[in-house]
Amino acid sequence: MNSMEGKVIAIIGATTTMGLATAQLLASRGATISLACIDEDALQKAKDSLAGDGHIHHVVELGNRAHVDSWIQGTVRALGKLDGAVNMAYIISTKPSPLKDCNIESWDKIFEVNARGTFNYIQAELNAMSPGASIVSAVRGYGGGGAPGYVAWGAAQDAIIGLSGTAARENPDIRVNCIVMSPGSKATNQHDGPEHTGNGPDETAQKEDLDPANVAGVIAFLLSDKASNITGAGYNANGEWVY
Repeated sequence: MNSMEGKVIAIIGATTTMGLATAQLLASRGATISLACIDEDALQKAKDSLAGDGHIHHVVELGNRAHVDSWIQGTVRALGKLDGAVNMAYIISTKPSPLKDCNIESWDKIFEVNARGTFNYIQAELNAMSPGASIVSAVRGYGGGGAPGYVAWGAAQDAIIGLSGTAARENPDIRVNCIVMSPGSKATNQHDGPEHTGNGPDETAQKEDLDPANVAGVIAFLLSDKASNITGAGYNANGEWVY
């Protein structure tokens, strides 16, 4: 077990299936969690499910920089420091369409939340973090290979990979590790609609549904002191999707 005793971890997208599993695991290992998402009631319920005391929550509108800054700065004021962050907040197109039919409004919305949003999270986190901290940002399965039917989504994943890699290489002096990882779609609740039913176990090499608790274990390791030499890397915890 990788102890997180005494660490302060901020999680955006903390009420999603994956975000909540991560928060619960980290709290069970001794971390104090700062949870963020757009839904106050869901945040309160998520916070109440965590082991231990002292956890806090903030309502954050995805893509709203003022909200992000208030959350991160408020976390440091309330808890004294920031040892790690998990960026799990995102949206996906509700209806697939090829690149030639993609409308600019859909493109802008996906990039506002997924790419610009992650830029906001990482920048705010870097400016508040303690030396030796880590940032784990989710890329939902795509990156580098395109995303047929989801052009904005796939391009935004590449943007997140680039943001994380740049942050890793720019900040060796403050020793903040930046990592991306792919948890797979079935570990989240953004893919429950019929248009996403193809993203199931048959599309993975392991041919089984992903357990959010198992993926949370990967994130916990990447945030732990045992992963202090890992930065600028990408990890697949998605059962190896077969595209």
